[in-house]
Amino acid sequence: GSGYNQWVMDDSTGQVRTQIHSSHGHSQLNLGYLIDQQGNSRGALRGAGFELRTDAYGALRAQQGLYLSTWPRNKAQGGQIDTQEAQQHLSNAQARVKALSEIAEQHNALPMPGGIESLDQLNADTQANYGSGGESPVSSSPQQRNGGVTPRRQS
Repeated sequence: GSGYNQWVMDDSTGQVRTQIHSSHGHSQLNLGYLIDQQGNSRGALRGAGFELRTDAYGALRAQQGLYLSTWPRNKAQGGQIDTQEAQQHLSNAQARVKALSEIAEQHNALPMPGGIESLDQLNADTQANYGSGGESPVSSSPQQRNGGVTPRRQS
């Protein structure tokens, strides 16, 4: 074929990295220091962490559940899909919605029972012990395109 594959393992002092690259679709998995690699030449520093990228199509599939988070877990501590931070935010949101609903009623406005019931159910759904069986307590819903979370069990 006309393309190529490339595997770079670079142990340069203070800038360790790995890159797996396919010229087809310019698809790459970059780990560690993200450095522009052109053939055998190290280029400019582009960032640090990981990058999965392609100019072609991509898919991410996880039958048992998928949890994406930006909450820090130093040195990979905690369970694989530990949702402690998300659960705390849901509990906080639940308390705020209840308080706002009560204030609304005190000022002769309509309460928010639907929002309270939804958050109560979502909070209950996320309290189970997950992590060993691989089933995620929350999942992104295809019907909810705003990046929110929805309970895994839907009635």
